Amino acid sequence: MSDDPVHRSRRPRSRRAIASYLSRVARALRRGEPVLADEDQTVTVDPATESELDIVIDRDGDTATLELEIEWAADENDIVT
Repeated sequence: MSDDPVHRSRRPRSRRAIASYLSRVARALRRGEPVLADEDQTVTVDPATESELDIVIDRDGDTATLELEIEWAADENDIVT
């Protein structure tokens, strides 16, 4: 398996825009629906019913990072680009 990501999105967003995106992700997960991974609606993911949530908070000098990662056993149909 390649170490290159299938998709990566990084852009400045307001706290409100981030909260709105995370709410949409949470709503889709709650309903068992595929999750739109980007605002352009070009990538969807469908995590397994049982997945692992990894939360990392890091500080490096003047920068703080919060990473939320959901990991599950891969299926050939769980990522659609």
